[in-house]
Formats: sequence, structure tokens, C-alpha cells
Amino acid sequence: MKKILFFLLASFAMVHVLGQDKTRARVEIIIPKADMVAEFEKGLAAHVQKFHPKATDPVTVYMVSSGSRSGEYHFVQGPMSWADIAGKQYTGEHSDDWTKNVAKFTISSETHFYNFNPEYSFNVSQDDFEWSILSFITLNGAAISSYQQLLKTRVEALTKAKDGRSFGIYAHSFAGRDNEHNYVNVSPLKGGLKDLDTQLFPPMSKILNDNISPNAAVDDSKGVEVSIKKVETMLVRRMANLSSK
Repeated sequence: MKKILFFLLASFAMVHVLGQDKTRARVEIIIPKADMVAEFEKGLAAHVQKFHPKATDPVTVYMVSSGSRSGEYHFVQGPMSWADIAGKQYTGEHSDDWTKNVAKFTISSETHFYNFNPEYSFNVSQDDFEWSILSFITLNGAAISSYQQLLKTRVEALTKAKDGRSFGIYAHSFAGRDNEHNYVNVSPLKGGLKDLDTQLFPPMSKILNDNISPNAAVDDSKGVEVSIKKVETMLVRRMANLSSK
């Protein structure tokens, strides 16, 4: 692989990063050439199995299956500490293999780093699920504290309701060409694609009203309007054939 720039993955995408101090994820977002996807996947699978064994340097690969980012691949490493990130050294053979068997089939790639926030996450599982919903969240100006309060209120309401859903919140510090979004929300579909049916869970508005206050949903809606500038939501699939074995 080309030398990864250590400027901060949470790939989204997109894994559940847990463990004391090992809260960082590094995500390489890769766009393969449209007519060379098969060659790209073959080269990536071989590279991962040779240079990224699950025991010492695990990688999970996701593919975006919906939205404007459809066709992106998210190459996710972690959970790691900053010391793990700084200490990673790859051989020339590793770089040469990435260039010869992966990079030549791609249009672009860029590296992002994310930090898992347990305070704002809910019911997070360490299991790997095939499908997840990934949201890139861009905030308005200095609205981070307002958005964090929204997250705390939602976690409080869901905890009181003993709700069955799950999501992880990851802070995005800086990376690549696109440094716009501030947070990533990863919601695994534990029951598979059928979980896309929102009727499986009570609406968040009802949970807020029942567990916080009668007008909590209205206050939450106003808070979202003030805090959030843009949300990009997409369906992502874990590619077991491309991930570390």
C-alpha cells in the first residue's frame, strides 16, 4: 500500500471500535475503476491475506451499496491506539504489492481517521454484521456542543426505553481532501436488510416523548435544525471475502 498519511475511520465505516485507549480507526476510502472492479477485488483480497493477518493487523473491508457514494470501498483498520498508528511500519514489498495489484485498478483513495465516542453511542456490539447504515454528519459552524447534547438526550431516552437498536458515534478530526463532516454514525442491521423496515423499532419521537418529556421530540427537532448542516446516509456491506481471515 502506498504510505498512509497519518493525519487521522473510522472506516466507514465503518467497525465498532472498543477497548481502553484503542478507540481509533483508520479508514482508506477507495474508488476502483468501473471496468476493473473484479481485478481490484482480486488484488485487494490477496494483499490483505498476505500482509494483514487478523491476529496482528486486522482489516475489514466494506462496500457502499447506496447513495451518491455507491461503489466506494472502505478499508478499515482498528481498533488501535495512537501509539499503534504511529508505530506501524510496512515493508517495501508491502508497498510494491499495493501499487502493482491494487492501486493500478483505482481512481482515487484517501485516508480518514476516527475516534469512537462511547458517551454518545448506544448498545454497541463487537460482532461483525453484514449490513450497516452509515451516516456522515456535517455540523453548522460552532454547533458541536449542541449536537453532543442531542446525542446525550437520545442515548438517555433509548436507555430508559430499553430499546433494541444500536449505533456507534465516531468523531472525525481531519483527513484527505474532504474534511467537512464532523461525525460518523454507524448503525448495524443486526437482523439483516429486513431491519431497514423502521416499524421494527418505535419512532425516536415517541421514545423521546415517553422517556424525557412530552415535548422532547419537538425540542429535538429544533436542535437538529440548528445543529446539522448536512447528512449523507448510505447502506454498506461487509465484504468478508476481502477482509482479514
